[in-house]
Amino acid sequence: MVDGDGSKPKRLINDVDSDYYLHPADHTGLNVCSVVLKGDNFEEWAVDILNAFVARRKVGFLEGTVVRPTDPANLADWRAVNAMLLGWVFRSIDPALRSSISRPDTVFKLWTDLHDRFSVGNGPRILQLRADISKARQAGASVANYFGTIKKLWDDLAVYLPVRSCTCDGCKCKITEQLVKDREAEQVHQFLIGLDDSPFHTLRSTVIAHDPPLPLSRVYSLAIQEERHVSVVKDREIKPDALALAAHRPPSNSSGRPFCSNCNRPGHDVSKCYKIIGFPEGYGRSRGSSGSGRGQGRGAPSGSSSANSAQQDRASQQDRAAPGQSSILPQDRAAL
Repeated sequence: MVDGDGSKPKRLINDVDSDYYLHPADHTGLNVCSVVLKGDNFEEWAVDILNAFVARRKVGFLEGTVVRPTDPANLADWRAVNAMLLGWVFRSIDPALRSSISRPDTVFKLWTDLHDRFSVGNGPRILQLRADISKARQAGASVANYFGTIKKLWDDLAVYLPVRSCTCDGCKCKITEQLVKDREAEQVHQFLIGLDDSPFHTLRSTVIAHDPPLPLSRVYSLAIQEERHVSVVKDREIKPDALALAAHRPPSNSSGRPFCSNCNRPGHDVSKCYKIIGFPEGYGRSRGSSGSGRGQGRGAPSGSSSANSAQQDRASQQDRAAPGQSSILPQDRAAL
């Protein structure tokens, strides 16, 4: 079709002010939703997909307010937009679930079918969320992880129980502001109840007794600070223990040779240590000592062992004499 002046009319999908407008980058395989519908997470998925459609000004197709046009000039554009939105919705459904879902001719029928099939009634869902919040516990996890878990439950519950606002004209009661504060105070208590008793029992008592009540963001910040403080204290307690253990640790043997734990020398193990089994006969003659050796072993006669021991002590003292000093021992000098 052409206008009276011979020019083609502007299509609605190219009109940025129209509900039919499609961006040049839009296509049926576009992933507009970060949450994948798996069946049991319909509420979370529905919030995300609605937000995506609102951002693109296509929520009217989803809710059925933008109906099929009777004007043939706009019908093709409506069909193009409807097909695009059908592709976006199916793209956000888990492939295992996608095969069990019928393919209606409009995105509004698809949205209604998914809502009737997977949406849980408000009453049971609210009850489940309240029970999950009451059972939420830190249980040794980090404060950040615990807060993230309970924060998600609060957000899900807020979908079903939003804060009511006053609709009176010129209202000055500020009831909405007070309701927001009441809900935040309740969330602070729920957060504190789930924290581990150690080391947060002091923080819990301090926050509860504070007047006026602290905001949730401040309580979370205090919990993070307390967690870091406890971590630093534990590190200080562990490091001295590690140093003491290292001080009492026996010398290491990295060469792979046998090592004796009795005399702390390499070259033999404790089962062959002469200080335990006795020195063999003739041991030490190569060093020029007089006598028959440094030891006879444990089985040698006691007299011979005593004589050899005296000779070994004398030879050892002579060997340790400093350079330039006489190697004559005091007992030998007295005998001269």
